[in-house]
Amino acid sequence: MEHVLTTIYTAAEVAAIPLFQSSAARRMLMPQDADEHGRLIADTVAAAWTANHGAAGLDVVVGTVAAMAFLPVLDPEAGSLAGAVAGLRPGDLCQLLDRVWQQMYWALPAHVERMRPLRSWLDAPEAWQAAGALLTAQTCIRTGLLEFTGDRERAVGCDLLGRLMQQLRGRADKDAVGAFHTPRGAAVLMAEILEVGSADGIIMEPAAGSGALWRAVAADLQFRGQDPAEKTWVGVEIDALSAAVLVANSVIWRLGSRVLVARADAIREPDSGVAAALAEHRAAYARRAALLDAAHTAASAG
Repeated sequence: MEHVLTTIYTAAEVAAIPLFQSSAARRMLMPQDADEHGRLIADTVAAAWTANHGAAGLDVVVGTVAAMAFLPVLDPEAGSLAGAVAGLRPGDLCQLLDRVWQQMYWALPAHVERMRPLRSWLDAPEAWQAAGALLTAQTCIRTGLLEFTGDRERAVGCDLLGRLMQQLRGRADKDAVGAFHTPRGAAVLMAEILEVGSADGIIMEPAAGSGALWRAVAADLQFRGQDPAEKTWVGVEIDALSAAVLVANSVIWRLGSRVLVARADAIREPDSGVAAALAEHRAAYARRAALLDAAHTAASAG
């Protein structure tokens, strides 16, 4: 599964390739170790994207992987539809990805508003973006992304979105935004030291990046038989794309609806921007409620 795609498979080719048609075939080739599997997905997608688009379109590739990763979260049977998704035309795939974001919005409006940097390109995708999204989706399917995020224990075993972002972001860009992510080993050690238990309701991570500490704590909670969705997760991240990835990871890792991400400087802001983020969170749910009321009113009038 390490072969790097540089061209898009046609629908006829997709229909003839077992990796697109069979979840069992993909599972046979998946690494058993979750971290190794996540790295395989991220590295293969990064290689395919770079070969075709260089450093352009970071939001497109990361946003596509995020939306594809949400599919099994929204529908546990998504793996059985892999062939149909891989065989779509570029424009049709973009419509599917947009529907994924819409479905996510009705469930978690504040999450989706914070993740806008990952989906805004779908408002009017250019031809190269749509083609790149399809190439990325096919690569994700071949490397077992749907099986990866469909398994909640496996999904929390690796920060594949964070790794993908690091792979594609140039060093100069990292310096400009201060995007240096907590090493996995350090995050795991911090999680063990914290020993978050049933009485600890809030997990706070300033300068959160893509959520290394969140992931480690969530994995530890799962290991001890606790549900991460029962906690409240608060993160602070100044970079818009990293903040969006942090929220996307909270969906993939099943952290639940009580997730608050502030886009702020955790050092310079008096409250790390949490009060403003809470106001934005409440406003997002109010906007969703207004949309639902308008839809119900229109349906009643019809």
